[in-house]
Amino acid sequence: MAGGIDLQATIQDAQKSISAGWKSGVSSIKGTFGLTNPAEVAKANRSKNVPSAQTFNTGGFAGASFVLEAAPDWRLKVFMPSIFVSALGYPEILSPLQMTDDAVVFPYTPDVAMANTASYTPTKPVHSNFAFYSYQNSAADTINITGDFTVEIEEEGKYWIAMNHFFKSVTKMAYGENSILPQGAPPPICKLQGYGNHIFHDVPIIINNYSVNYPNDVDYVLVRGFAGDPQGTYVPIRSTVNIGCNIVHSREKIKTFSLDTFVKGGYIGTGEFR
Repeated sequence: MAGGIDLQATIQDAQKSISAGWKSGVSSIKGTFGLTNPAEVAKANRSKNVPSAQTFNTGGFAGASFVLEAAPDWRLKVFMPSIFVSALGYPEILSPLQMTDDAVVFPYTPDVAMANTASYTPTKPVHSNFAFYSYQNSAADTINITGDFTVEIEEEGKYWIAMNHFFKSVTKMAYGENSILPQGAPPPICKLQGYGNHIFHDVPIIINNYSVNYPNDVDYVLVRGFAGDPQGTYVPIRSTVNIGCNIVHSREKIKTFSLDTFVKGGYIGTGEFR
């Protein structure tokens, strides 16, 4: 339009300017990222710090090695008396305990309560505000263990039966007619182990009480044909076991006790004088 603004020419000039700017920007991006397709800009930006495939050794990790130290088994265990194995030849009903090194292993961490006491006899003078205490003795009190057992398959049911029979057996003496075990022998001594050397390590114990519950709100698993039982036994899938035991030492062993050695930690890991 003469004497005025040619709108169409102005629009065309703007389009040319935008096109030239776009081409310049694309060319700059290609130069920066080495791309031929502008649509790959975002992809290239995300992966710009990732090493290329040539960086890795496609032959695998031949130079890598891992050293995994076997962790000690710290689970609580009650070991079977050796006389049960040596004299009775490992009866079938106890045979599942062979899988756990001739011991009953608590599958879940049980609740354990242990106390050490020192007893004093008080002397109470007349018209006095205080008593005098005379030392009497010291003792490691009963260790109370409460733990859960679960059964999901028949093999676990056999282990439960072996555990139950084991604890009932170690609370009985050799009374009546016995042809193998020494006549009149008291209940045998077991060994308690768990949690490391500073807690229980081959500690000699006697089992003075054992109980297990048979809940009425759980299912029971049938264990067939185990230890001379063709009809089978039903075992609870969840039960709670309670054990009371005491640490025991012979008179000759007690004579060797040394408070110096005890305070210095000399009995740690020996199973003596907990």
